[in-house]
This record gives sequence, structure tokens and C-alpha cells, in this order.
Amino acid sequence: MGQSDDLVEIKLYKPIDIYETESKEIWSIVEGIVPGAIVEKLPYRFEKNNGSYSVVQKIVSIGREYPVLRMDVINCYEFQHKNIFLF
Repeated sequence: MGQSDDLVEIKLYKPIDIYETESKEIWSIVEGIVPGAIVEKLPYRFEKNNGSYSVVQKIVSIGREYPVLRMDVINCYEFQHKNIFLF
């Protein structure tokens, strides 16, 4: 997107079908540790503890190649034949 006074052309696409499913084959980052993937901690939310706040982090795996193959089946969503994990 451009700056506030730049003209921007936005193409509208028709809606796609999204299905809730389960799979070991994921085309996005996934929660947890997957062998061979890049493992990172991401800030997820703040929690209030005795008047102060602390950061809750999630450990995620970022595939070096896609799809990421997990050891276990997880809940995900199918977008155009690719399974995507949503947090």
C-alpha cells in the first residue's frame, strides 16, 4: 500500500471456501517444536500478575520448506488445498 495520499488499486477476488480439518501437513508456521524447522518464541499476550504485567510467549516452528510435517495431527483450516494453522 502507498502513503496516505497515494492512489492504490485494490483488486477484489471472489470468496473462497474454507474448511475446518485435521492434518500433519501444514503450510504455515505451527505452534510447538517441529524437527528440522526454525524454532522461535513470539510474544502472544500480556497477563496481569500482582499489579504488573508479564509477557506470555508461544513457541512456534517456521518451516525451512513447506509443507511442514508434524509428528501428530492438529486442527487447522484448508484454504485452496493448503492446510493453515491459526492461533
